[in-house]
Amino acid sequence: MRLRTFYLCAILAPLAVFAAVAAVGGDDGSSTLGLGPGATVHWLYPRSAIRELVAYAGVALWLLWTLQRRDPAEFQRAIWRAPVLLVAIHILFPLTVILANGVVRTVAAEQGGRILLRLVVRLLVGFGYVGLVERVRRELLSRGSLIPTSNGPPSPSARDSDVHASGTTDTRSLP
Repeated sequence: MRLRTFYLCAILAPLAVFAAVAAVGGDDGSSTLGLGPGATVHWLYPRSAIRELVAYAGVALWLLWTLQRRDPAEFQRAIWRAPVLLVAIHILFPLTVILANGVVRTVAAEQGGRILLRLVVRLLVGFGYVGLVERVRRELLSRGSLIPTSNGPPSPSARDSDVHASGTTDTRSLP
């Protein structure tokens, strides 16, 4: 298996899990923001499984873009930033609802500890997953089961390039 394929699977696996949990309705849809019935939260604040799916989908898109545009060493550094990015997205979700309802002090007083604990748990799980992925990568490389990719982003194929190896330009593709 190529290194980029391994990372692609590692990026998409959590996305598949979050999608499955969201599809089966893996939570009760209740909010922990402390807002009463009929508050704006019911229209703005999706269930937690959907929030996880949307947040990780954004992180996965960034990781996929980074995987395609950067060399493996840069990507390996970037995946360690992914849990922090995920937590930042999770801060923005409730922040918009809290600000829209004007209950910052109430939520901070009543739910601040729980929100902070959830963010810390997300960081720990995220860094744990990245550590697991990197450990499996090292193990597969040492066994020879993983083919390292070249340093640098993937090169365009010969049909996408107008310049041949000899240095001449293919004039058939020019307007």
